[in-house]
Amino acid sequence: MTPEQLKAKFPNASADFIAANSRTPAALESNSGDAPLAPRQVQTGRARKILVSVTSFRRKLADQDGLCEKYFLDCCKYAGFIPDDSPTEIELVTKQKKVSKGEPEETVIELFELD
Repeated sequence: MTPEQLKAKFPNASADFIAANSRTPAALESNSGDAPLAPRQVQTGRARKILVSVTSFRRKLADQDGLCEKYFLDCCKYAGFIPDDSPTEIELVTKQKKVSKGEPEETVIELFELD
């Protein structure tokens, strides 16, 4: 994200935060394959779907529709981890695992690029 985009999304962010999170997009390398490149032939952006796995570790299991995975998807989208939460861009898997008393309750979100 550019510094301007960061300032727009996080108006109260410190200068250190802006500096640490500002980056220019990496230039994509040419993909030569087996033949020479055409004059304007370069790699394009990611064409793969992203698997988003949301695992909830809880003492008392929730109803299947009670995990609120939409909230986590929106957070991933706003943070720039996924381009969009549409079915053409991601595949969503939600799981619950019961934990014993004394073990922490938590939600683990994992992102994987699919082939």
